[in-house]
Amino acid sequence: MTIADTVFGYGSPQIAKLTESISKELQTASHILQPLVPERSVIDMNLSNMTLETVATSMHPYTIVGRSEYNDKCARVINAIRPDIVIITNYLLFDIIDDFKYRPKKLIHLALEDLEPILKARDASCKIERLKRQAEKIDIWLFPESNRAQYDTNFLGIRWEKVFVFYNAPSDSFVVNKDKNGRFIYAGTLNADLSIGKYIFDEQMAPYPIDVYGDLQGTNESINTMKGKWDHLKGLRRENRVKWHGQVPKITLDKVLPEYSFSLLLWLPVGHAFLNAAPNKFFQSVATGVPVISAPHPQTKMLIERYGCGLVLDGWERHQLINGIRKAKRIFGSSVYDEMLKNCERAVSTELRWSTQFGKFNKRFHVENWD
Repeated sequence: MTIADTVFGYGSPQIAKLTESISKELQTASHILQPLVPERSVIDMNLSNMTLETVATSMHPYTIVGRSEYNDKCARVINAIRPDIVIITNYLLFDIIDDFKYRPKKLIHLALEDLEPILKARDASCKIERLKRQAEKIDIWLFPESNRAQYDTNFLGIRWEKVFVFYNAPSDSFVVNKDKNGRFIYAGTLNADLSIGKYIFDEQMAPYPIDVYGDLQGTNESINTMKGKWDHLKGLRRENRVKWHGQVPKITLDKVLPEYSFSLLLWLPVGHAFLNAAPNKFFQSVATGVPVISAPHPQTKMLIERYGCGLVLDGWERHQLINGIRKAKRIFGSSVYDEMLKNCERAVSTELRWSTQFGKFNKRFHVENWD
């Protein structure tokens, strides 16, 4: 059983992939719990041999009250079914552990989110002490990035033999559309304080053919700032080539992604986890033959330089983003670009695919013996 903190079909595909892969390895059924989030429609994922259950709460599940209710309801389901393997996908769900009325054979933390929000909370010291106690019950820790793994293990006192770095590479196939549309895509979080949302709707971006997918997030100030910039872009007398498509389900994004020439990736380095980002969109883009233009986050920088599957920006500033876009426009259609497409395929066939990552995990922890 997996307890998710997101709605399926909008992101974090590795949650379903990990659940499915362990289930297949053990030839057993699985059960996934997800929250009912008002602004996210529930999508039929057609999951094989899996039960997907949506848990409703009286308050929004991302509020303190709503999250507590979600945790309580998930704990009840777990205690009723008593699954052998439980996967938890966020530190904010760890209180469920205290409500277990039995000991699962394997308790796994798929650490897709980081500790920083908890460290910044008002009662951080109490929460950290509780996390350290709860962490002792975790059998396996899966982190998407090595620096984040090192940070969390040091902070919580996790033994390294329980830790595995598992790239966010959910795809197993390589699909390339060589009939590119000549446009750039950004699909992900739009937050003026944390992401490319700080720049993407600036007037200086107007000359560049960028399609933006995602909803506005963050504080009211962040959302209002981006709304104001977007309204200004729409009102420009000269041509604005930036298009904002809003939030779309992953299935829709998967269909259009291969058409794009380059994929943009930039989180602002405002914290340890943001600097050491391990974004799904990097792996999804490479797996669909879309070279990535990334800020110099350590993991994406390393992989782009290792395989030659994109461009690394000189930094996180707007002018550095624009310089990267200009360079990409010069490369597009050339033999250098054709080589990038081949390198995307090489990266996927060599390392950046789910079966390779899960195979390494299986070799390390011998999933077939868990029953």
